[in-house]
Amino acid sequence: MLRAAAAAAALAVALAGADEYPLKKGVHRITSFDGTGLNAISFVPDVASPPAGGFPVIVFINSWGVGSWEYVFPTEYLAKGGYVGVEYEARGFYLSGGTIGTASPLDVRDVSSVIDWTLAHFSALVAGNATKIGLGGISYGGGISLLAGGTDPRVTAVASMSGWKSLIDALWWQQAPSLFWGNFLIVAGEATGRLPDEVKQIFSDLMTYTNISYAISWGALRSPDRVLAQLNAAKMPILMVNNLEDNLFHANFQLDFWQQFEGPKKLISCQGTHAQCEAEGLRPDDPSQHVWVAADAWFNRFLKGAQNHIDASPLVSISMGDREDSTYYVNVDDWPPVDPVYGYAVKSFTATAPAGNATMGELHSGGPPVPASAASLAYSNDTKMSGGIPIFSPVLKPFIPILAPLRRLVPGREFVLASGRMNDTFRLCGNAEVDGLDIVANADRFQVMMYLYTYNEFSALPEDAKLVSHTPSGVWANATAGQPFRMPRFEFRTACVDVVPGRRLALGFNLFNALYEPANNSSDLRVEFRFGSDFVLNVPTVSAST
Repeated sequence: MLRAAAAAAALAVALAGADEYPLKKGVHRITSFDGTGLNAISFVPDVASPPAGGFPVIVFINSWGVGSWEYVFPTEYLAKGGYVGVEYEARGFYLSGGTIGTASPLDVRDVSSVIDWTLAHFSALVAGNATKIGLGGISYGGGISLLAGGTDPRVTAVASMSGWKSLIDALWWQQAPSLFWGNFLIVAGEATGRLPDEVKQIFSDLMTYTNISYAISWGALRSPDRVLAQLNAAKMPILMVNNLEDNLFHANFQLDFWQQFEGPKKLISCQGTHAQCEAEGLRPDDPSQHVWVAADAWFNRFLKGAQNHIDASPLVSISMGDREDSTYYVNVDDWPPVDPVYGYAVKSFTATAPAGNATMGELHSGGPPVPASAASLAYSNDTKMSGGIPIFSPVLKPFIPILAPLRRLVPGREFVLASGRMNDTFRLCGNAEVDGLDIVANADRFQVMMYLYTYNEFSALPEDAKLVSHTPSGVWANATAGQPFRMPRFEFRTACVDVVPGRRLALGFNLFNALYEPANNSSDLRVEFRFGSDFVLNVPTVSAST
């Protein structure tokens, strides 16, 4: 284990010897390729002549709904260390012209136009060096950075924070429309920019399973996985940062992207909600926030050739989610960490449904096959298990866990399957999965929500079950009322927690979660869950010493 604070301190020492330049700040109107004006701020070294080879360039792209002032302090900090730094508002937001492109090819071409302008406007500082260019951003800016990094051959390194791999996967994860976050993006886009009607229509179509093929193609054009081959061919150095409680751009997606990417790479997964970890480093009093120290070191390594070892082990750092000290990380060099040194293994569980009107069944680990069983639920938005309060619960989860009263669930609306007590500590780390679940519903459309908990049955607290992760799945097509339907494999959101002796795992089921638009919200909806020999819950683990 390694504390992120210690890692940040080590990197700070490596960077301490760098020159610190006086700065000149500018506010600019950059004309993009099609005449659209882009609002920008620059911080550059205020020197008569640059060092041999000129200063490298770093361009930051704004987050959705945030202005060009977003990266003032990181840009200033980097410029003092010898960079030409420019941050700008993407088209359609605030003072920039045009309409919001939602990471369209127009946005990607804007990045190239900003690079063109920067090289020309600061030609004396760049000194003809057009091969040392870094891109960075949070959320919207993180995704556009990846798209532009795979498109403009001049880009040398990328720091993508809280970005996405597939836009449709983010908004329609396992065909469960992201109700809360989708509405949040619509409202923020309308409040801070000029949001085209098409974007609102695409979101409405996802909510209602309308024109899905067009929505998928629209999203694919705006997804970094479409330029993965180009990024691999260029061996683009990419630093990725995400947050494990991000219910918009899930950590799952960046772990998947990280696995498929073949160039120099590093991934830091923090605790918190969307963009929380990196946003903490945007304050003027916190230049040493560890993900920004890592970004500084990443650019220094690949734009300046600094031998600071940022690209060395560990390549994946995942924050533990069950400690108040959320800077405590699991560190590995691959994902999944198949090297035996990390003790990677999968714990598998079969299931027995609760009997009659009971709300607690069983999870079995090992032993003989269990008989088939079933349990039924009715749709209701009044349930005890949930993903917590959007935004607030993920922010506070390291300090205030998201709890559920597993002994007081509502019969007929929700149930759980509980394991035996754990005899030894094991470290659950990665994406749990459920496969082999058969459903018989009284309608063609329905949804299933699952929740993974740890709990102590002997606790005096009525709500002792701590939410580890959750997963939704919407069924909009291919199922027939009254006929068995094999659910697609469920993937839980990435998590990393210790399960200590005496605690149990619990797998919860219901038909409603306020984060997602239900495929069917009729009070008449009934869903039977069938647990047979194919059903399995797979829980990834690593060594507790990792």
